[in-house]
Amino acid sequence: MALVTRIGKNALWSGAPLRAMVKWEPLPFPKSDQSLVDLSLKCVAAEEGDVEKSQISTSITLEKAKPSQVELPTDQLIPGVYELSIAGPDAGKLSLPEPVWIFSRSQYLRLAHERAGEEFVAGPPIERIEHLKAFVEELIRGRLRFPVPDQARDRGLLSIFAASPEGSLERPISSSPIQWTTEAIVEEANYIAIGGVKSFDFRLELTRDSFGLRFQAMLHEPLSLGTCKYLQDPELSDLHLLNFKRDLKDFVAQIQAAPLNPQVELNVKHAIEAHPVLRISNSPDPRPAPRAMTADGKSS
Repeated sequence: MALVTRIGKNALWSGAPLRAMVKWEPLPFPKSDQSLVDLSLKCVAAEEGDVEKSQISTSITLEKAKPSQVELPTDQLIPGVYELSIAGPDAGKLSLPEPVWIFSRSQYLRLAHERAGEEFVAGPPIERIEHLKAFVEELIRGRLRFPVPDQARDRGLLSIFAASPEGSLERPISSSPIQWTTEAIVEEANYIAIGGVKSFDFRLELTRDSFGLRFQAMLHEPLSLGTCKYLQDPELSDLHLLNFKRDLKDFVAQIQAAPLNPQVELNVKHAIEAHPVLRISNSPDPRPAPRAMTADGKSS
């Protein structure tokens, strides 16, 4: 029996709450129906400030066989590397192997600009609607970390709204920008829904000229004011930072979230033209090979 902890994001700016899910696994649960679990986020390295004093702790009541969501504010923490530890009855104290990074607003913005400022490479072409849906769903499955209800896994994770659910696209489209925006939506969904959802849906919305991806969820617990501020921050919202380089034509990011409301919706839309397509041919290509694609579809 062990305490299992998952965090929504391990890189945040100071002021963005750390969201986590805690549960007992595997069963049996401790003898009592409820147990008190302590969590602590402690700085282990920083360039400036008092490392020893930069920490925050909380206690939660963990119910039998039920995951619990916890949120730790970071606005009073100095920028640095942090360790998240958890302790409970019969489990001792353990620390997550992955560190948590807290950046200042300026540090986080600079890193986000560096990442978003990279060039898109010529991605493998997508020529059919059903292949596009399969590609997007595979990206979602590969990155999803929040608890998914069994019925959602059975019915599939992605629905599609298009003139036809299958058939050829009017022209091949590049997979790189679609991968870039899909992975960003999933990462925000993980952060928001790490405590679990009652229901959710990823919806691919395709028109002749645009690609859109929407995430809707009914959470187990209402959103906090801190999480809503994070999502809607005009400067540091990860979805708005997606198009920092302005290379996604007709880009729109919409975020619908309100404090004390368990409903949330994320929506990103952009044009699917004006991006290079990697042509596949049986004959040798005399041109230099494009730079390798990184995990997010940007160039290395």
